[in-house]
Amino acid sequence: MDPNQRLSTGRTDLQQTIDLVTAVLMGGADSKRVDEPKKSETQQQMLSNYERFRAIAPNRPETYPIQQSVSLEHYRAIAPWMGRLILPAKDQRQTIHDVLFEVHHAPDEFQHLVGQTVTLRLSNNLETRAYARAVTKDVNFSPQAEASVKAGRIHPTRLNHWRVVNPLESLAGAHPVDDMMVALPKLVTVKANHLLAGNDSPAAQILCIEREPVQITGRYYGLIRFVEPLANSSEPDSDLFKVIHFNRRSGQFDGAEEVVKVPHVPANNNNTHPSTIKDIESNDLNQTGWYIYGAQDSAGYFVVQALAPRRLLQAEPSRTITDKHAAKKYFKEEVWQHLKADQGTISSVLLNPDATAQATTSQTPWAEGQRALLIHTYGGVGGKKAEPAAKAIFYFGHFAYGTAEVVREPLTGELRFEIIYHQIYTQNHEGLTSGSLHWSRYMGDRTFGILGLRPVVDTLVRLDEFTGDYGGEGWTRSPLDRMIYELQIMAARYRIGDGTGATFVGPANNCDQDANQALYAALRDISRSIRRHPKADQWQQQHPDQRLRLEKLEQLTEDFKHLLLPWGTARADWKNNEEVLGGTLEEHPIQRIIRGLISWRTMLPRLTSNEVTNVFLDRGGEAWLLKTTQVGGVNPNIKPVAPMTI
Repeated sequence: MDPNQRLSTGRTDLQQTIDLVTAVLMGGADSKRVDEPKKSETQQQMLSNYERFRAIAPNRPETYPIQQSVSLEHYRAIAPWMGRLILPAKDQRQTIHDVLFEVHHAPDEFQHLVGQTVTLRLSNNLETRAYARAVTKDVNFSPQAEASVKAGRIHPTRLNHWRVVNPLESLAGAHPVDDMMVALPKLVTVKANHLLAGNDSPAAQILCIEREPVQITGRYYGLIRFVEPLANSSEPDSDLFKVIHFNRRSGQFDGAEEVVKVPHVPANNNNTHPSTIKDIESNDLNQTGWYIYGAQDSAGYFVVQALAPRRLLQAEPSRTITDKHAAKKYFKEEVWQHLKADQGTISSVLLNPDATAQATTSQTPWAEGQRALLIHTYGGVGGKKAEPAAKAIFYFGHFAYGTAEVVREPLTGELRFEIIYHQIYTQNHEGLTSGSLHWSRYMGDRTFGILGLRPVVDTLVRLDEFTGDYGGEGWTRSPLDRMIYELQIMAARYRIGDGTGATFVGPANNCDQDANQALYAALRDISRSIRRHPKADQWQQQHPDQRLRLEKLEQLTEDFKHLLLPWGTARADWKNNEEVLGGTLEEHPIQRIIRGLISWRTMLPRLTSNEVTNVFLDRGGEAWLLKTTQVGGVNPNIKPVAPMTI
């Protein structure tokens, strides 16, 4: 029987899901499988997309001088601390203790470190030490990992046969060369390395951080409108483009004109270009402008490495839905409909069933500083240059969590979302590395990102019980921060496959299942940590409003237990954080199938997104859906494909 027909027989959700299990096992919840059939010898020697993309100079860090002279009127730094991770040589590890960091940007008081290579180290606080202990492993590649390397996927080959590899090393060593560009977390402590006292080496300086660095593209960003390409008959392949900057004083695009470089993007191994700027100046989104991310090259041109539509990130919805039934219909059905007609467009829709009349008329319903949990789902690439996975009967898509914060953007003075994805991602041909990725890297990067390639729905959910903080004098607890902590643990495990060198997609371990293991762990632990705090009794008396929120959080936790564990029992690996990554379906298939079925609602990314959003809305939360459908220039060779659900 055709699987699509099977879905229309009126069976229960669970029965329908069991019918699909075989298909899911063959395709995984990630559409990009790692444990696929062996390729022929010719195919095995094919260049990875990562190697194809690095072949052009704009995709290599050395193209951009460390000393930059961009106009501070028109450009801002992506973060206070930015630079390139460098994996120390094996014989340097005992001295360096962690990794090296080539400083490309630093706060004013540390400008003397720009251009220097310093030591980057995790701090010594209790939570950071616990994180490091949980993910520090010996790395010895399994035969399956070795085969995957030969098939062209990007694995941490430089770490093979290393002992006690820590999470900074697994991030710095994720690629075969030192090209991992990152922004450091907000809290950075600078101190001297006493082991190198008296040594003139810049590594004698140590930067200490409490959280994993965030992968970025570019060093600066600006806000521009594209005017016209500067190609002509004598130079038809020119990558120069005239742009005009936003003028904050007038609120219009009447600032300085500039000629920037917008390099041509190489095709991937499916002969598909990840993005294009063809006719981008005629796109409706050009009227409100584009954020461009990049840096100056040696000739002084600003090179546009990544893009973001300004309208998408503005904290002003294009539409607000306050009816509960209409809101649920929108995120479960309507947002993924009419994708082909929506190609090249964005939408920003706020679902707020409990909104008052005053709230619905407000231009900025979310205030500066407010944070949200982001639920990310993407679809497939169809059309003339369809990816192989999108040609199957079912396209499963991809799932991830992230965070969004409402910030005051200095170039415009308006409120916008600052977005970071916490990706649980297997090794792949693109070199996309599991971890924390800024919008500029994961979505906006014109070569490595997916803005121009895939349809994406990012659902930002806000519920004070989950996205707000708890605490009293001298202490704070945050459910959202705890979830980020758990996601970073899972991401670090994925980077090295629990020491095997590879993580493989299957029914029990994939982007969807393992991201939601982090949600389960965060919800399980946060209430316990608050109620067991030494000052908990005093806190409850002084902050009755927070106590009430905590009780509601515990009710939310029960809702998620029923959702994530519908059979009433936790998976053994979820309870005990067992090291189960690195295996394939062929190893212990029955055990892996049973594990997957215990948390069956997290097998399909779009279904999971719908169900998680529904739980938050039912508890009085809000959901803000940001949708992009292959945005950028015109690309007639691809069409969007929606991920399946039931």
